[in-house]
Amino acid sequence: MTWNNVAVLSTWTAMSWAIGPATFLGIHLAATALAGGAAIVLFTVQHNFEHSYASETTGWDPDDAVVHGTSMLVLPAWLNWVTADIAYHHVHHLSAAIPNHRLARCHSECAEHFTEVRRLTLREVPAALRCIIWDVRTRRIVSVEEATAGRGHGARGGPGRWPGVSERATRRRAHPRDVAFDDLDAPRIVDQPPGPSFMM
Repeated sequence: MTWNNVAVLSTWTAMSWAIGPATFLGIHLAATALAGGAAIVLFTVQHNFEHSYASETTGWDPDDAVVHGTSMLVLPAWLNWVTADIAYHHVHHLSAAIPNHRLARCHSECAEHFTEVRRLTLREVPAALRCIIWDVRTRRIVSVEEATAGRGHGARGGPGRWPGVSERATRRRAHPRDVAFDDLDAPRIVDQPPGPSFMM
């Protein structure tokens, strides 16, 4: 690690001398911001994709969390190298003790256990980013479109409300996992509803 830091500082010094410290700092900050944004997107879709497993602590299944709650990103080899093989995120959740340079090998040697892990290509990332709502009833992540499609006329509570959503805000159940969104921007407190409840 020490020699890595020495190499980085030496490179910074050389680049600052070559093109000027202000120019180098501007380019460095822009590149860091872009790389950070890309990393956030990749990390997000490793847990937020269509019908990914998401459970509260009670009843949480670690095996389901690994197989159905994390995705495997299908990336070109050079991008796997740049991202330190983070595409094999399911293996990381199986055991955080596995170093990044062993993730791909572990996946290959245990491939039969990961057949149900969701594979995501870069082309599928934009669609996965639309899945931002937690359906606490079915323990899965859904898109806004899927969540709002569940609102219809004739459901208990009247038009535009989730079935089973209580008319009163029962303060004694005001825990984050009990909040259901009927209009996505107007949370109501769920009093053991039989229908779907959603969280953002």
